[in-house]
Amino acid sequence: MSGPNIHILREDEVDRRREAGLVTLLDQCFPGFFEGRTFFKQLPHFRLIAEEHDEIIGQAGVDHRMIKVGDQSLRVFGMIDVCVAEAHRNRGIAGAMLQKAEELAKRADVDFMVLIADKGGLYLKHGFRHVSPAPGKWLAIHELASIMLLEKDLPEYFMIKPVGDKTWAEGQIDMMGYLF
Repeated sequence: MSGPNIHILREDEVDRRREAGLVTLLDQCFPGFFEGRTFFKQLPHFRLIAEEHDEIIGQAGVDHRMIKVGDQSLRVFGMIDVCVAEAHRNRGIAGAMLQKAEELAKRADVDFMVLIADKGGLYLKHGFRHVSPAPGKWLAIHELASIMLLEKDLPEYFMIKPVGDKTWAEGQIDMMGYLF
């Protein structure tokens, strides 16, 4: 038996069937956060969707954008809401989606993959590392509205993975948008 199919879909390619599957998956994996939506703060640029027998069993949103760290401008893939349905966990599905995202990041000349994770074990296993508490700046979004520009230390669960040959600099991290 082979593993699930992992599809790469731009957000505008997510049809109604997959949208319904994403709502179900995200509501199950993140109770109380998505409230029937396919996104928490903002739609991703594209998604990696793991499907088995036409059922969505995993997803990872990806934001492809620029951030600034100190004086250095970086191209990043921001990994958003990586999750796998409980019944399908511990089969390597999340790792396969991360690996696929890294392959795409290399082709897109991305410098780093970045994410926020309160449980970092999976990501540490796949080459991510924590960034020491650093001053950050990002757009705060609450209840589907921009509320303010926040400037404070990024949470300790901010993680990065080098994809290109650049070194992560010291200094303020300007997300140039919302926090993933």
